[in-house]
This record gives sequence, structure tokens and C-alpha cells, in this order.
Amino acid sequence: MKSLERPLALLSKADQYEAPLALKEIPFDALGDDYRNNPEAACRKALRLTRAIRNPSRRLRAIDRLLGMHGIESVRTRNGEHGFSYANTGDSYACTVVLFASGTFRVSSWGDIVERDNGRHYA
Repeated sequence: MKSLERPLALLSKADQYEAPLALKEIPFDALGDDYRNNPEAACRKALRLTRAIRNPSRRLRAIDRLLGMHGIESVRTRNGEHGFSYANTGDSYACTVVLFASGTFRVSSWGDIVERDNGRHYA
């Protein structure tokens, strides 16, 4: 886990020029085995490891990389506003980390969120 300290520390800084470098230094799929064994626990671990990163978008990108996901995707509300972003697992109902427009993180699947909404907010 020591190999994650430097890149995560760099990402926690506000300097926009250090962030891309730090993101590339995070070992891709560092928590991949954890995710394959227990997806929810791995997502929670990724949230804990990245809690010092103040910028929610950077934090989600770091989580995506740690878990070995397929990039960040977003879901819009019915009126076209940003609803939430999530680390793309490739499966609508697989456990992932979701970032709401309010800045709140949740461990869930994006499919479950949209389905529970019953079409009230998300198209």
C-alpha cells in the first residue's frame, strides 16, 4: 500500500498540474483483487484511501483507477442537469462508487439508483 501514498498525497493538493501525474502513478487495478472478492468492501476501502482528496471529481477518478474500472460516466436528470457520476464497472447493477451532484458519495449501483427513482428525476 506504500506505493499509493505519494500519488494520493499529490491528488489531495489543489494544484491542477500535479493531479494528472499523480493519477497516472496510482497503480491501475490496485484494489482489483479486493473488488473481485468483495465489491462493496473494495469500494468502501477506495473511499477511505482517497478521503484526503478534496476535489470530488478527482477523488472519483482516483477511485476508478484504484478499482480498475472503465472510466467515469454520468447520468443526467430529466431536465438535463447533472444528476450523478460513477466509476463504470461495465454492468448497470454491479457495485460501484457513485458521486452525486451535491458532492455526496455512495456505494451502490447506478442501475439501482435509477430504478428506485421510478422516473421521477432520472430519464
